[in-house]
Amino acid sequence: MQYTAARVLTGAGPGKPLAELAPQVRPTRILFVASSWSIERSAAPIYARAAGEPGDLWEVDAGHTRGLDEHPRAYSRRVLGFFEQALR
Repeated sequence: MQYTAARVLTGAGPGKPLAELAPQVRPTRILFVASSWSIERSAAPIYARAAGEPGDLWEVDAGHTRGLDEHPRAYSRRVLGFFEQALR
């Protein structure tokens, strides 16, 4: 529905699937954060495998976009640790 509404209102269609785009950013690493939402839990591993960095997937026990609010220390540790390694 949302893509149809966006197409009608803006003339824009959905972008390419993330699983198709992820491999194109190599050698840049990507951190995928999946919430407890079942759709994210099933999709995020597919994206991480497509990117070629299965270790860069964090499944956080929180609602969609709620990881930082619900687990600030763990979120900070994970995200900052990822950037520290990825940007060396």
